[in-house]
Amino acid sequence: MKKILLVFLCVYSLNVTAQTWTQQASFPANFDGRNHAVSFSIGDYGYLATGASATFYYNNVARYDPSSDSWTVMNAFPGSARSFAMGVSNNGKGYMGMGVAPNNSILSDFWSYDPVADQWTRLADFPGTARFHPAMVATSDKIFVACGGANQGNLKDFWEYDISSNTWSQKTDFPGVPRHHPYQFSIDDKVYVGFGHGAGIYRDMYCYDPATSAWTAVASLPSQGRVAGTQFSFNGKGYALSGQGDTHDYLPTGEFWEFDPIANTWTSLPVHPGTGRWAPGSFVIGNAVYLAGGETTANVNANDLWKYEFSFPAAINDLSQTNIKIYPNPATDVLIINDVDNEVKQIVLLDYLGRPLLKTTSKTLDIASFAKGTYFVQLHLQDQVVGTSFIKK
Repeated sequence: MKKILLVFLCVYSLNVTAQTWTQQASFPANFDGRNHAVSFSIGDYGYLATGASATFYYNNVARYDPSSDSWTVMNAFPGSARSFAMGVSNNGKGYMGMGVAPNNSILSDFWSYDPVADQWTRLADFPGTARFHPAMVATSDKIFVACGGANQGNLKDFWEYDISSNTWSQKTDFPGVPRHHPYQFSIDDKVYVGFGHGAGIYRDMYCYDPATSAWTAVASLPSQGRVAGTQFSFNGKGYALSGQGDTHDYLPTGEFWEFDPIANTWTSLPVHPGTGRWAPGSFVIGNAVYLAGGETTANVNANDLWKYEFSFPAAINDLSQTNIKIYPNPATDVLIINDVDNEVKQIVLLDYLGRPLLKTTSKTLDIASFAKGTYFVQLHLQDQVVGTSFIKK
């Protein structure tokens, strides 16, 4: 076997290098600054939907294109205007639900968004207690909802939505105390939920493994408790961005923390400009995260957008210096692994958040059903793992 001098694990072992925050185009005209917007990315675009200002709840939707640094207003969300809802994306679609309507009723509806048709479809309603500020986390084929606030107080129940069957089922309760507005993310198809607000402001974090239906406590945030910020996953790590601290007030800086599940540690990254924000949005496109809006001081809601770009170390010997070829790139229907020395023992295809989508030994991968965007492929050799990214067009 041809030896590779550097283990180059495209998704899980790439380390981020500190970069700076840069300001991007502000929200489009007639799309007000807001807090608690639902935010997610699909392919090469970021989306903001619903949310609230000091006096108004919204049902409008805007799409951000990083290639032109521009926004487009999309079709309005057809359900009730709302705030305190949550949303995620999965395999080319967005999902959103729950929250509070303008008449202060608490909602339990659940919707999917098709970006190609620019159309929302109502799915099976959430069967648990109607709630606001829950955790919502997407894995490769499921969506999980935990905790949240309700008329009767804070909750700690935990639910699974099966995308293929459009059905909900209740799972093992969240092990921490009941809370609303937690932070959440997924890493390697595991669900992480923590922080948030209950009897106090919390800094604990827990991991749920769908394979075993078990929760495990992981490292707590080595800082103040945290509530009402935003979060995301990227390349096998979880991130907590902005929010408020122990006093439920604006932190003096926009804190940014990275969780490494292998080391079980939190690391502070460069803070975003200004003070901490209450309920901003965020979405990941390519190798950058975008921080959108949020309340900056009492009743003042931002309409700005900030970008933090992760950079990757150069590989001394990467895939191009082996005899393995991956083509075509960009790809439309099929991705081919040309392994002339028969080195590859397993192939893992992942989305840009590091979520595994496919594990196989076949060297011809059917990607026709995948949404457009950037993906990663890991090639497990006898004693190494190498990888690269490719674009599905």
